[in-house]
Amino acid sequence: DKIQEQVKAQSQWATNEEIGEGTKDFRITVKHIYDADIVMYEKVFPFAANKKLYQVPDTAGMPHYVKASFGGDKILSADDVNDWEAKKGQFYKLEGTDPSEYIEGIQCNIRSLFETDDEGWTITGDAQNGNATPNYMGGYIQATDDVTGGTWYFNAPSKFSGDLSSCYGGVLTFDLTQNRTDSPAMETYRDIIIYSDYGEIGFTFAYAPKTTWTAFKKEINETGWNENLTKEEFQNILSTVTGIRIRGEYRNGYDIGSLDNVIMSN
Repeated sequence: DKIQEQVKAQSQWATNEEIGEGTKDFRITVKHIYDADIVMYEKVFPFAANKKLYQVPDTAGMPHYVKASFGGDKILSADDVNDWEAKKGQFYKLEGTDPSEYIEGIQCNIRSLFETDDEGWTITGDAQNGNATPNYMGGYIQATDDVTGGTWYFNAPSKFSGDLSSCYGGVLTFDLTQNRTDSPAMETYRDIIIYSDYGEIGFTFAYAPKTTWTAFKKEINETGWNENLTKEEFQNILSTVTGIRIRGEYRNGYDIGSLDNVIMSN
């Protein structure tokens, strides 16, 4: 019962200033609810009802993550842990403040280098005679146009789906090649398509693949897509990705397209 009373108890602190709203680095400063002259200008972590992960550096400056539990709180370093008894009347605690409780690996580093197989990539559209499996070429994947109409795409596997929020501000890079460059089909086709619970968006490059490997790079942010997006709208899309497609067909008529080195990183 005492624990439940503590959980429901009102904090003595209220938000004074918000910094970095809408990002994983969101912080607030607080002031005392009974004495507005008492302001704590140190940036602290706000309440996160969804158990959102917050990034914190360790002593070597490397990023780690902790979970927010109930309440808003500053993160305690290892040296501060012994001071918790003196602080608990002023702050609610965050889980994971002990280095042994850090949550590792929430960085953006998703790769398909095709070193051993097709890694679960599939083909969507008029290629491969209706077979969704690309040809594995011993280091890259390839598909052949059926010339039945439409534009075919390389369809990314599930590791490129889900909550990709950590990729915001990073880059998506990949290499493409095609067997011929005459009779180009640029028009309005989208070279990258991202599907999400918030809808789909597309991006078109100003150039096409050559007959040698051609590098493509798109910053993972809200700019340049086929519709105007706010930062918040793009981050919503990035947090609920259900699929990513990369265009493989750039020619009117018969073509063969190849894909390699797909990387999302920051």
